[in-house]
Amino acid sequence: MRDYIMSDGNVLHLVIRLSDLRVVSVKTVCGRKFKFHIEQSRSVSYVKQQIAKSGEDFVDPDDQWLIHDGEELDDEWLVQDICKYNDAVIHLLVRKSFVLVHISIWFFPHLQVLAIFIRPDKDLKIRRYWNWYHHWVGRITLFLAVINIFLGIQVGGADDSWKVDYSINLAVLFVAAIILEVFQWTRWSEKTVDHPHFKCTKIKNLF
Repeated sequence: MRDYIMSDGNVLHLVIRLSDLRVVSVKTVCGRKFKFHIEQSRSVSYVKQQIAKSGEDFVDPDDQWLIHDGEELDDEWLVQDICKYNDAVIHLLVRKSFVLVHISIWFFPHLQVLAIFIRPDKDLKIRRYWNWYHHWVGRITLFLAVINIFLGIQVGGADDSWKVDYSINLAVLFVAAIILEVFQWTRWSEKTVDHPHFKCTKIKNLF
């Protein structure tokens, strides 16, 4: 107040342009919520930095994705670019970048297909280990695909009915896979059963 040469009895009128401010409502995939005010001229990158300061779970802003109306926001966008119909509150969803999961889903199927070129013959003992490798890489790929679908449902903001329906379908497929695996294992066990061998003796011609 001294900078404005204010003394007792004087009145200072401050004018604040509220139209330049926006209330940002942030929700995480874990369910945490918080709000803060921000100027429209700020970028999405600045919003990420403010989110990182607001919570301990968001240390690295570059590792976060901001979602608005189901669309991922670019770091160079301004807050005024994502304001629609002059909304006073901007609702954002923040989540970690699951780049590692996406890369793994792309990598493991290629690894499984390329293994066909080095497939050993059935007579070799190493073929057994190759079969283990081939089957387990496929199982890991399916597991990562399931995780990716659940993450997509969560990020898209879909209600819990989507998760319930997908879980039911997944359970049916899982039970069917177990039944087929048991059936295949039973057939394989029957083929590998050692049958008794009888020694044949040559009968001489008695006549």
